[in-house]
Amino acid sequence: MGLPDPIWQELFEEVDRLKAVYQSLKEAPPEARSALEEEVLHSLTHLWAHTRVMWEELELTEDA
Repeated sequence: MGLPDPIWQELFEEVDRLKAVYQSLKEAPPEARSALEEEVLHSLTHLWAHTRVMWEELELTEDA
């Protein structure tokens, strides 16, 4: 898709991190859930921002 491999690698690493945190959240006792929910939201926000940057990079590449 015209994006450098490190950008893809970072995206996939964050997806793996989100999966791991989500799995921990599912197995966590109620008292540990709040911190893990915050981690999930942080990871989702990071993924959204990363995807937005990738989208913008692709648009710039197409315009060039």
